[in-house]
Amino acid sequence: MRFRKCFLLLILMLIIKSASADLTITVHPHNGWGGSPITNITRLCENVVAHYQDHLREEHKLQGHINVHYDPAGPFVISNDIYISTKGNVLPQFIYQFSHELTHILQNHTITSRDNPNLWFQESICMMSSIWALNEMSKTWADNPPYPKWKIYRHNLTNYAQTNMDRDVVQYNGTATEWLNEWESFLRTQHGNFSQHLIVAQLSYTHFLDIFEEHPEGWNAVRQMPATHGKISEYMFDWLSSVNESDKEIVQLLIDKMDISDDLADSIDTIPEIVLGEIGDYVHLTCKNKNSMDSLTPINSPKQWYGYTSDVWEKYPDGSKAPRTGLHDDFDEMHDLKHFIYTHAPAILSYDISSLPVLYFSSDVILPHPYCGGAASIEIIALADDVEIYAKEVYLVDSGIHIEFDIPTNTQNFDILIGDLGNQGCDHVVLGEPRIYINNTSIDTDVNDDGVVDLEDVNLIRIAMEKDTEWDTDVNDDGVTDEFDLKIVKRKAILAIVAAAPSLIKRKKITTWSELKKR
Repeated sequence: MRFRKCFLLLILMLIIKSASADLTITVHPHNGWGGSPITNITRLCENVVAHYQDHLREEHKLQGHINVHYDPAGPFVISNDIYISTKGNVLPQFIYQFSHELTHILQNHTITSRDNPNLWFQESICMMSSIWALNEMSKTWADNPPYPKWKIYRHNLTNYAQTNMDRDVVQYNGTATEWLNEWESFLRTQHGNFSQHLIVAQLSYTHFLDIFEEHPEGWNAVRQMPATHGKISEYMFDWLSSVNESDKEIVQLLIDKMDISDDLADSIDTIPEIVLGEIGDYVHLTCKNKNSMDSLTPINSPKQWYGYTSDVWEKYPDGSKAPRTGLHDDFDEMHDLKHFIYTHAPAILSYDISSLPVLYFSSDVILPHPYCGGAASIEIIALADDVEIYAKEVYLVDSGIHIEFDIPTNTQNFDILIGDLGNQGCDHVVLGEPRIYINNTSIDTDVNDDGVVDLEDVNLIRIAMEKDTEWDTDVNDDGVTDEFDLKIVKRKAILAIVAAAPSLIKRKKITTWSELKKR
């Protein structure tokens, strides 16, 4: 009888060992651990992982091997190697860093390319994950800590989480939809730059954390995140359609939280973001918004800007293309241009530029239709508040020329007219990289006069939009503190954050945190 009990116990131990052997964690020795025993660090890592594994179905549980290294430049993750910068026995900070990088592994980050413009959304899940892990582990350590003595540290975990959530720079009092309208277009251009972490924390702490705390089974959906490059509306619906049926609820909750729908492009805030260009700040001129916050779209009827062919072909600023009809031709420059509008004379493009401190218009002009015996020709006329400010005739021999001209200050409406010069059958025209450059250099955006422009200045603008403050928040001097002031200060804050850590931003292989998060 005794032998049978021992045999059964041995079998049970083998089963347990086999189940846990699917994932092994190796902590590599380093002086940077500050004398903390490797066994303690390993036990802590295993405990963090267990809090995720407990909610994952068998097919989604982590398997294989995770290596943990000390690196003062961390934290970051490369493949299944996690690099941590925590020195010594600072349990909350270690959990905070390790859980973030572990979440990248949960997201199958090696499948998602580094140029995916939705890396910001993956970072938002990782930022939320750090707080989630600290809070969950604080609960379980009350009865089942990795070591009995560690029970006394459980409140340190929640205190550390709350301290990070209480930082001024991660506060956001708007809705998730308002956050998307404000930040998405900019973050899509960052491709994992470290400046985004404080920004995405505003979304994930405020709007995502409660969802995962109520539905921890949601980590199964995180194991199935897509590699979609489209805007977040497309990304979320791709995610919803691809996850297991039992995981659709968590994705739908996130979609509902962000108020994303198929017609998001029609409802999004049309005030343009300002692109930080190498030769100046600008906004794109487009025809179809495609949910882009860095573009102006026409305010006049599509029947006018389509031209007589009743259609338009556009390569959007994010590099995607609208469907092309048989009326449009290939042209040599189409692959080199990041953005273009292909239409036909006669056409009228009208834009409201009242919110912008405009400087000048810039575009390439291409006549892509080589037929009709070289008779293709068009005339471009620009109007500022119905006053002609520019006119240029362009013939096939001129195709590919660059045009630019000043736009008067305080212009409200800007029109681009494309005439046909009498050769209507051949007058296809492409506007390559059509942009309005703006003047943001002379505006004082240091709202609190502390010598730097940062996210605290952005928060002061937000506050002043709702109530009176002691600060001069009307940075563009138009008599009111509004969304235009917010956008100007936000852009300057991002420039300052990026400039403050140029060496970090140049790192190519690191996918996550930097010292910037501690600011």
